[in-house]
Amino acid sequence: MAVDGETIDHRLGTYTWSTGGRGVVADAAAPPLLVKNMNPHPVAPGAKLHLQFDDRPLTIEAGVWNGGDADWRPVQNGIITLPEKKEAYIYAIHASWKKGNAIYAFFIEVR
Repeated sequence: MAVDGETIDHRLGTYTWSTGGRGVVADAAAPPLLVKNMNPHPVAPGAKLHLQFDDRPLTIEAGVWNGGDADWRPVQNGIITLPEKKEAYIYAIHASWKKGNAIYAFFIEVR
């Protein structure tokens, strides 16, 4: 994940993966707990966040974490337009592949 060429620190959350007849399911804390020890990464209002995966997901959705869930929206071409309003945001990303899926969390502050 990067904004203006700067890598955005993120954490892997809950995921599932199966390959070679074997599967893994790993549960993790909700995004606010995953990022609680992180400092928010400063970004400009409306900045573009570019997602980068070694293995391109079939689908990606992302949203700002609010209470107990995110306001999930489809991500097109691996680009998320970040909010304009100046405040801190916890984002969750849900990516799906044929072999499984994963949730990632990151913490930004629009300045």
